Amino acid sequence: REVPVGIYRTNSFWSLEDSAGRVVANDADDQSIATVNNNGATIRFGDTARKIDALTPAVDPFSTDGGRFLVGLDIAPGTYRVIEDTSNASVAVASTLDRDHLTLDIETGSGSIEIEVNSEAMFFDFSNGTLERIE
Repeated sequence: REVPVGIYRTNSFWSLEDSAGRVVANDADDQSIATVNNNGATIRFGDTARKIDALTPAVDPFSTDGGRFLVGLDIAPGTYRVIEDTSNASVAVASTLDRDHLTLDIETGSGSIEIEVNSEAMFFDFSNGTLERIE
């Protein structure tokens, strides 16, 4: 079925396919955000997706171990630290992305990492750790 243009939040897998059926973007985080444009692409959601609008409640990034969050709605601009979850073999990762989901800044490392989330970013991702605000 046709999905209206907008930004969607889902707790499952999504994939964006071009007109030839090639996957051009996807994500499988528990807390994921997909952007649907009017460009002839097909988006597939593994589960329910909800369109984000002015009435959408924020999601607390401090109560999860990662995902993609909207800057300004879910997380305020500022400096953050991701403290690595040592129970798995992965390092902590944090990144900011623009409205096209292109990376503006990325930090990775063992132990803890710090990243500046500025108002130019539209999305903030982190994984393999817990989040705390520094300033």
